[in-house]
Amino acid sequence: MGLAQRIGQRLSRLRALTGDSQESLAAQVGCTRSNIASIETGRGTPSLDLAIEIAAYFRVPIQSLYSDDDEQFAAMLTELAKARRFLETTTDLPEPVISALLDLAKEVQTTLRG
Repeated sequence: MGLAQRIGQRLSRLRALTGDSQESLAAQVGCTRSNIASIETGRGTPSLDLAIEIAAYFRVPIQSLYSDDDEQFAAMLTELAKARRFLETTTDLPEPVISALLDLAKEVQTTLRG
């Protein structure tokens, strides 16, 4: 799989995890829906600035979009999904608190990986 296809597949999986539409993601990261569609289908790659915005939006390390380590990406998705399910099903916390908890979980994950 080439780099463009890998980035596209990962973006699509992250977007599916959060339930964002291409249009809503585009609005959040400052591009167009067609730009997101182009990336997801492997016809284009994001600029560095856009990749940074995408990674920040999903609260993942930017290298996770580019790395060829599929196992690590899958493990990260699993952990993100667990955290999201926990926060969505067991609490009625406001979004800023959920955001802070997800950031903390990411920091712990990064620390554990060394």
